[in-house]
Amino acid sequence: MLSSEALLKKFARPNSRVTFIPNALDAELWRLRNEGEPASLRQAKSRIRSDRDTIGYVDTPTRDEDLDAVRHAGADLQKRFPGRMDFQVIGGFRDAKNAFASVIPLPLANDDQSFLRWLQKVVCRDIGVALLVANRFNAKKSYVKFLECGALGMATLCSNGSDYARVVKAGETGPLIEYTSRAWLSALSNLVRSPEERIGLARNMFRRRAAAPHPGQRRRGESDQCGPDCGDHRSF
Repeated sequence: MLSSEALLKKFARPNSRVTFIPNALDAELWRLRNEGEPASLRQAKSRIRSDRDTIGYVDTPTRDEDLDAVRHAGADLQKRFPGRMDFQVIGGFRDAKNAFASVIPLPLANDDQSFLRWLQKVVCRDIGVALLVANRFNAKKSYVKFLECGALGMATLCSNGSDYARVVKAGETGPLIEYTSRAWLSALSNLVRSPEERIGLARNMFRRRAAAPHPGQRRRGESDQCGPDCGDHRSF
């Protein structure tokens, strides 16, 4: 699978007017402009007082391998903070023996609008995880889940060595975590112990990335062409 830059060069040979659309969320579909902060941010302070922390992951039930690092770290996290941690996985697990969290099944209605309304109603979390185990397939996956977690209002820990490295800024929108159980245990423990820090990360993710204007959006009088310097490009 070719990188976006390689694809741009390939398609530019027969047609110089090639447009790559930067990753962004549909502001209207996600209701990012008029709804204010998502529930996870609105309720963050009250959840600190409840002394419970919810950690979650959203994907189709085919990504067991990606969750291995958190699966092993989760058991140790429960020991460090007994009775405090809630793990949730939306979509479930491919193999039931790999389950380590409560499963929230995907809804029957799977059109974009119905699914997003359901997701925004169901998800109210403190910490999100966006993991990609290092392999050829994941090397070409984009950072869109980072934007989605930001739109849902949770501080999110992302895998290092993946496309997340292009958008995650340490100290602003979250750390990048090496794919080891020890690294994930350390990072998760830090956010559990530092609720104000994770709320700050979540708010920065929402305001600076998820709810920010689309970097490739045209303004009046601008050209519709988009080249290699037109934001964070992905063709898939």
